Amino acid sequence: MNEVLIGAFAHLEAMNWEMFRISRLFHLTTDIKGMMSLLGCPRMFQKSAKLKVKALLEWRNASRDDKERTPRTTAFRDMISLPVIQDTPDLIKDLF
Repeated sequence: MNEVLIGAFAHLEAMNWEMFRISRLFHLTTDIKGMMSLLGCPRMFQKSAKLKVKALLEWRNASRDDKERTPRTTAFRDMISLPVIQDTPDLIKDLF
């Protein structure tokens, strides 16, 4: 259900990215496919790569338990290599 809703409303979420990227509830409830749908939204290409990586880190860290954390960590690695997130090594260096 979450995946379907996020896919259907990805353009609205991208428009309101500033609100969603800091929302703990968004990080807790968004599943892997939903996050991939959001990152694939054309409006997300306009957003800062650094802020996208920070939001992905928050999303990954919002995992409730190891059962959820492990797949999110794997997905995080896949997501930061997407074309929508550029210059990842420099971003990671800046973040840490």
